[in-house]
Amino acid sequence: MPGKMRSDRQELPEGFTKEDADKAEIAEAKLLAASRSRNARSGVATTVAAAAPTDCMVYFPAWQYVVCGEIRVKYDSLGGPNSFLLWPTSNELVNPDQVGRRQTF
Repeated sequence: MPGKMRSDRQELPEGFTKEDADKAEIAEAKLLAASRSRNARSGVATTVAAAAPTDCMVYFPAWQYVVCGEIRVKYDSLGGPNSFLLWPTSNELVNPDQVGRRQTF
């Protein structure tokens, strides 16, 4: 909705466009709705309007990448995009030896 997006109210970090920010906000809303739907089907009561820590999240305004599971838990514990890691620069990757996963920030 024109004039109602977060990018209309917040200053964007260097390197991100309004289009990026709007796509990120839409992706966040879709992931959050999917998380709520899963929780409703499983009978889990949620009072907080946020995804579970092990769900995937998009970090505004970096819409291209999602951070999921234990990587997300660690990323959030470090401060997410406000930490030294800044924003994600890839989706989750499988390590070359097929053991474990990683993500770049």
